[in-house]
Amino acid sequence: RKPVFVIDAYTRRIINRIGLAPDSNSYIAYQTLFMDNLPMILLGCHQGG
Repeated sequence: RKPVFVIDAYTRRIINRIGLAPDSNSYIAYQTLFMDNLPMILLGCHQGG
């Protein structure tokens, strides 16, 4: 199992508003933006233990 960052409408709205939207409007593009830029320590809190 790998940690993932879940993208919702609120996340997309904020990213678009601050001008960091990826080139593609796809779910994967937004998820990749976060997964490539968030430190792994932050993602660790969602591993359940």
